[in-house]
Amino acid sequence: VADDTTIQNLRLRGVDISSDLSEAEGEREGIGGLVGVLRQNDDDSSLESSSDAHPAVVENVSVRGHIEAGDGRVGGLVGWGLGGDNYGATLDNENVFVGNITGEGEQVGGHMGRTSHESDVGLGYARGEISGSGDVGGIVGHSSSNPSTVADMYAAVEVSGSNEGAIVGNVGSDSDEFDPSV
Repeated sequence: VADDTTIQNLRLRGVDISSDLSEAEGEREGIGGLVGVLRQNDDDSSLESSSDAHPAVVENVSVRGHIEAGDGRVGGLVGWGLGGDNYGATLDNENVFVGNITGEGEQVGGHMGRTSHESDVGLGYARGEISGSGDVGGIVGHSSSNPSTVADMYAAVEVSGSNEGAIVGNVGSDSDEFDPSV
């Protein structure tokens, strides 16, 4: 899904995804209950530094089910929120994941496996079991080295793997902001 796209008011029940990401080609792969990679449009390089570029947005989406992946960048909603130079993906306004996620690799999260380039993740919750080999979080598995914001999130999850956390498994930037989240 490319920039300036909004996915909203959607309920997905009985989601059952099984994929071996390690067989996919390229470096921008991800697996999500809704979207694998939420990113800017690669066909228009002018968007990378344009102040007119807008992030892709996911709001008021609920995914319930099971996701199993042979590698990393796995999320209940989005595998990888891959943004441009000035913006990232936005997941906001009552997003929900309920279920189990198993990633054999790193960067596994209840809402997003990996954030990138100033992503915003807010106002939602995750419930279930989430596991991976590393960087496993109830909401975000790995926040990128570019500042991101995680706010108003609730996680009632059991996480397992190295670098695990109830909200974020691995914080990649000292500039990340974590507003009230439990």
